[in-house]
Amino acid sequence: MNVHFKMVAGLSTLSLAALLLLAAPATAEVFHSKQSAFAAAFPAGADVEQVNVFLSDEDAAWIKSHAGVEWPGRLANVYVARKDGEPVAYGYFDTHKVRTLDETVLLVVRPDGHLEQVVQVAFHEPAEYRAPGRWLAQFRDRALDPKLSLKADIDGLSGATLTARALTASVRAVLALHQRKFGASPGDTKG
Repeated sequence: MNVHFKMVAGLSTLSLAALLLLAAPATAEVFHSKQSAFAAAFPAGADVEQVNVFLSDEDAAWIKSHAGVEWPGRLANVYVARKDGEPVAYGYFDTHKVRTLDETVLLVVRPDGHLEQVVQVAFHEPAEYRAPGRWLAQFRDRALDPKLSLKADIDGLSGATLTARALTASVRAVLALHQRKFGASPGDTKG
């Protein structure tokens, strides 16, 4: 009887430990500070200035109609990288939910309105849901157009559909905001 009790107690402890491990939250990964993200995103020697862009109701409606998603709030912090006084890139930090946890990216847009790159800053979901660099590379040189969609030119991400949706929506929203507020209009944006 004593052996049986020890065995049940041991199994209960093991079960509890396994349950706690399974219920443990995903480990957050932070890949960049703000400054290291800028270093990864902007040309060497560029001066970076933060510009606060306020969105009117009309701006928000325009962004939603052109991007197919809403911009969160009425303020956007834009980081303008300049060389010799001329803008060479615009950076937009975006934090969004993937499943239940956040991802933060720095989206870099060229003055012509095309996306230069996506820099992953932080990812709080389990690592298997994180988009690999080669998947993110498909956004490079893209402008806001109807084909910038998972239903068109953007490949899905096997096993991480929600990540693909969230990142594609983020890219579309940033490109629409950039076009609306900075005037870059690289083509048809209806989509």
